[in-house]
Amino acid sequence: NAPFDQEFYLIFNLAVGGTNGYFPDGDGGKMWTDDSTTAFADFNNALPTVAETWDSPALQIRSVVVTQDTSAGGSLSRK
Repeated sequence: NAPFDQEFYLIFNLAVGGTNGYFPDGDGGKMWTDDSTTAFADFNNALPTVAETWDSPALQIRSVVVTQDTSAGGSLSRK
């Protein structure tokens, strides 16, 4: 009855850009500002130049941690 004793799928989302302050303005050559109404277009227009700096463009996932939500009375104990 282990929680992962059958096939399941993991969904990974990738977000690029954003205007929520997570990636501070002016940091690392960021080509848009959080308060810009054209942030998406600014990023998109600069993408060809930025892409030239990528040595090997790829999404690499270093690790995955899976936990069980025990807030609804679930249990992590095994028998």
